[in-house]
Amino acid sequence: MNRRLFLKRSLLAAAGVASVPVASTLAQPRTAPTFTLRLVTDQPSLAIDRISAWLKHSGLAASHIRFEEHALAGQHVGDMVLMHGQRLFNVWQEQGRLAQTLRGIARDLELPRRLERPHLLTFASGGQGVQAQTVNVFQGGILMHQLRLDHDRSNYVVEGTKGGVTLTVKERHVAIVGATCKHKTCMKLGAIHKPGESLVCVPNRITVTLDGSQPKEVDGVTF
Repeated sequence: MNRRLFLKRSLLAAAGVASVPVASTLAQPRTAPTFTLRLVTDQPSLAIDRISAWLKHSGLAASHIRFEEHALAGQHVGDMVLMHGQRLFNVWQEQGRLAQTLRGIARDLELPRRLERPHLLTFASGGQGVQAQTVNVFQGGILMHQLRLDHDRSNYVVEGTKGGVTLTVKERHVAIVGATCKHKTCMKLGAIHKPGESLVCVPNRITVTLDGSQPKEVDGVTF
């Protein structure tokens, strides 16, 4: 086992958080709110340490948490994004203990700032045994569109504040395959397919999440 993998597993185990493969089922009660925390940072070891310690006492980590780390090529803006339930939690504008804690972690990591070849870290929970059914698309925190995950769709364009992104839904997976943002970090996040997972384009303020409920009646929904 290489040193980085050993370090990650050790830190997560110390926090009571399990690092599990992407394909594993998430051991989270169905009634617990899902969350996805993503960080782009050039200090992954420090970030894992800080986030693991926070999760231990946050109340968000009732059980196992899925953890992923991916290296990103090129230049990106280091930042932090939290989706809690179906709400985009603005770390820099929200009030309360959660926001203060996350801002403290961001300051420790010297975020936000421009980074060369950083790492993308993802900590996520989800519903056990619940199959994702609905793709929710938010712009600026407002639910704008809902798509069925069991209907394949290509080149679905969503307009944002500075342009837009292009989504593809295929075989119950959704991915961002095109974006007008400069660094296109959102396109490198890969495809998602489990409840609670999310994709975020920060410059365009577009968030894509999955849940296990059927689509609701919302203006602007497209099927």
